[in-house]
Amino acid sequence: MSQIPTDLFHKITVKVPRGHQGYWNIIKVLGANEQSFILSDVYLLTNGHTKSVSDYVKRLVKAKYLKVVSRIKTHNIITIYHYKIMKMVINAPRLRRDGSECLPTKNQYMWQTMRALNVFDAHELADRATTEVERPIALGTANRYLQALCKAGYLAIYKAHKNTSLTRYRFLKAMDTGELAPRIMRSKVVWDANLCQMMCEPEYEEVAA
Repeated sequence: MSQIPTDLFHKITVKVPRGHQGYWNIIKVLGANEQSFILSDVYLLTNGHTKSVSDYVKRLVKAKYLKVVSRIKTHNIITIYHYKIMKMVINAPRLRRDGSECLPTKNQYMWQTMRALNVFDAHELADRATTEVERPIALGTANRYLQALCKAGYLAIYKAHKNTSLTRYRFLKAMDTGELAPRIMRSKVVWDANLCQMMCEPEYEEVAA
């Protein structure tokens, strides 16, 4: 593995990078200045499953973000692939297994929309996000996402819900951590890929429809 500057090594390891953004952050450091790297270099810097890392790297190669620059066979059994970055981008490419680009998620559209707004409710958010991308976002989907982000500290309640109105939220500019939408994991942990850290474990509440 190429020598990694101490400050960069600390930056990518202290928060235990995981997921595609975490893998990509590691790859950007390993591949800086046109250095080559191998899969095990990435494995050593993340607690992600090896199959998950390998799968993402294969997608990056198919999409031409990475290139295999050499193949070295060890003991005539295992082939070690060396990779180089061909396209350097800040955010992790969202790719299908064939290397084609994925559309942003509904959460991503809602995140982009709420960053541009000041005060809003779930209906306004769903309507604005849907209009921009022509992908219908259900009111319940917007409700659940807003509740989770509020619990995680990204939003503040501007006006509590009543029988005839939805909760109105205010987006906290200090919590605008970046372009990537916070994710609600299966474990209900809020994961911020911009910070590469868990924010909280949200508890969903029912709000007026």
